[in-house]
Amino acid sequence: MGILSDLFNGLVAVVGVVIGRAIGVAIISVIDLPFFSIVLALIGLVISGYGLKRRKIVVVGAFITGIGLGIASPITSLISRAL
Repeated sequence: MGILSDLFNGLVAVVGVVIGRAIGVAIISVIDLPFFSIVLALIGLVISGYGLKRRKIVVVGAFITGIGLGIASPITSLISRAL
């Protein structure tokens, strides 16, 4: 039963990442400030850290972590442009 719950929690986290990525890209496209994706990445990592603390309700913690990482993901485009 542990493997099935891990798979389900992983799926919930992936759904959270997709939703968080959509939110992050929408925020970046609306707020066109230079290097705002760094601020957004920090906010996303704080949200993700909060989700990792939620160990009692694993599904909610996985979803919050996924959303936080999705919000933090637009920083990758900034890093790719810098390299």
